[in-house]
Amino acid sequence: MNTERNIIASVVILVITLVMGLAAPAAADGVALGKAAGAAASGAASDAASAIQTIDHSVTASSGTSISIANTMRIEQTGSFTIPEDETYAYDVYMWTQSFNVKGTLDGDACVWAQWLTIDGTLTQDLNAFAQDVTINGIVGDDVRIFAQNVYIHGTIEGDAMIAAANLIVYEDAVIEGSLLVGAGQVTYRGTVKGDARIATGSLTMAGRIDGNAELFTDGGITLLDGAHVGGDLIYQAPTQIEFGSGVATGTITFKKQDSKDEVSAAVDFAGRFKSILHVFGLIAAIAAGSIIVALTSDHARKTANIVRKKPLKSVGIGFIAFICMPIIIILSIVFIITIPFGFVLTLAYLIALYIAKFYVAIWLGNAILRRGDAIMTKSPIPPMLLGLLGLYIITAIPVIGTLSGVIIIFFGLGALLQRKETGLATAFEPTPVANDIGLPSAFPGTGTEG
Repeated sequence: MNTERNIIASVVILVITLVMGLAAPAAADGVALGKAAGAAASGAASDAASAIQTIDHSVTASSGTSISIANTMRIEQTGSFTIPEDETYAYDVYMWTQSFNVKGTLDGDACVWAQWLTIDGTLTQDLNAFAQDVTINGIVGDDVRIFAQNVYIHGTIEGDAMIAAANLIVYEDAVIEGSLLVGAGQVTYRGTVKGDARIATGSLTMAGRIDGNAELFTDGGITLLDGAHVGGDLIYQAPTQIEFGSGVATGTITFKKQDSKDEVSAAVDFAGRFKSILHVFGLIAAIAAGSIIVALTSDHARKTANIVRKKPLKSVGIGFIAFICMPIIIILSIVFIITIPFGFVLTLAYLIALYIAKFYVAIWLGNAILRRGDAIMTKSPIPPMLLGLLGLYIITAIPVIGTLSGVIIIFFGLGALLQRKETGLATAFEPTPVANDIGLPSAFPGTGTEG
């Protein structure tokens, strides 16, 4: 349990660091974008034109589509992305793709969501990655932050490396110039870390060098092979105390073992703190995701939030029915082999709808707090969304009541989404007009008059 807590602590640190790492390049791009806007505002048309491009869909190294902003930032979604050898791609890249491979040079930061990510060439700045498999054979010129199933490091990382993974292998030829922070299920370490290292894992096999201090936490034990060396102090936690050879650590070796009662108490305390940290991180992530989604779909967001405002009871009713029925439909789709692909697509759409539902409720709530009324359809939805998100996350932080409130919020947003005219459900629950004596409807849709 103690090692599990250390792994969780490492992952929390990684999450916070990742948010800061994602914010830094985005802030730099924002400065460039701000300069462009300033140039445009001052009437410097030529400077503005060179500083900021109109959103375009142009051919890129991935043969896909992209959005280019301020000549420094590239947002892309494509099936695969490859920078060929001897070619340079001078952008900060924000990428959603199945396969990401840098064989040449990526001159900028990379924030990548991918199934397979490989660095065979050079990435000059930070790497922030969410992936199934990450392989680093080349050079990363700054910090690395990775969340993945499998991570394989052969090359050089010139900054710090922060990794959360099920399986991490650091090979003999790997060099990490900075420090190493790891939370993983299994770690095999044979490379060189020139700074400090903190590793929390289920089991550790070590045959590499750590030039600084090392903290090792494991439930499955530590296996030391020839070549394992710590240049500073070594602090370790394992099921049993280990007899290290005289040359394993230059500094002192300390074995730590907690009393079981203290361990349980500490775990409970940490669980509460961890939950609070996750809630705050959820708010930060929602602000970032919501701002992007609402900015790109402002008209859709306003209309959906307006449905929540005008038809709250109908929205919560439809949302409740969809919340209950959709999982049943998904299960039935997966049971029948021929409809399995449809089931997977429906699952993805359902999960996305559940996540974005709160943004429309947040716009409605923020609009109500600001008392903007019908202005919800004419003014920017982002300010009320940010205010509304803050209110929603404060409400959902309350024990028990918060959980119930969170579910109801989903009902409202999901129901409003399903009432958009694109779904064909806008009139699904409207009463059928009753014919009068002369065979005409007693009410005509859209007129508000009676026959």
